[in-house]
Amino acid sequence: MFSVVMGFVWALVGAADALLVRIQESAYALFSTLVTPPWDYYAALTLHAERMLFGFAQQIEMGVFVYIVAKVIGGDLKGKRIVWLSLLLINASIFLFEGPVSPKLSFIDSYFSATGWDSLAPLGVPGYSNYVVSPLWWWGWLLLELSTFLWGGWIIYNVVKNGRGRINYVMYFVLATTTLFVMGYVAPFISTNWELLSGYSLLPLNSFYNEFVFWFYGHSVVYMLFLPAVTALYFLVPIMVNRKIYSESMAKWSAVLYLVFFKH
Repeated sequence: MFSVVMGFVWALVGAADALLVRIQESAYALFSTLVTPPWDYYAALTLHAERMLFGFAQQIEMGVFVYIVAKVIGGDLKGKRIVWLSLLLINASIFLFEGPVSPKLSFIDSYFSATGWDSLAPLGVPGYSNYVVSPLWWWGWLLLELSTFLWGGWIIYNVVKNGRGRINYVMYFVLATTTLFVMGYVAPFISTNWELLSGYSLLPLNSFYNEFVFWFYGHSVVYMLFLPAVTALYFLVPIMVNRKIYSESMAKWSAVLYLVFFKH
């Protein structure tokens, strides 16, 4: 329930960001005027995606998967505190993505989170722009990645350990999607730590290879939104129509093939 409530909170905040973007674009297109400073516009572009994808979609998916595992497997599931820690970390990460908050606009002018996803975009590179990315941006990514690893580890451990004889086709999709999440976040985890070490002058940074590593994440992030929906349908449709699935073995193979081919 906590993940659902917080997910919808971030959905509302992200929707407000998206609305600000549309109002700015419409006002400029129709009346050649700006209703908000450019840095607010660019920040809203980035933050609406962060809040809607991570704060809303991913967090609710995390909660739904925990519910499905508890419902299907049952029993005494271990490490519930790990689930709570993962949820606390993902919500903390959304705050950190925004960067520092200050009433002094002159400070915010040059210190905000408009990175266009990639923290090395020209908009935020010192020497190429007056805008610089807050160090909190990288810590936000790091907390998001750690949250995903903790949650994914909890799901996989409990399904494998407690699911003997109870790993049905729904659990196949849960395992496939959770594994995809964990694998997908390895790339930004490497990229984030590389950038952090570089920021503290502990490791030289090659921006081309760093961006190359980061966007391996892009191969899996789209399926992170798609596969949970498929998983939920496999779980809910048989319940709603009160009939067994046509072929459980075909459903299991479908989950395996999704996992095998998602990188290709």
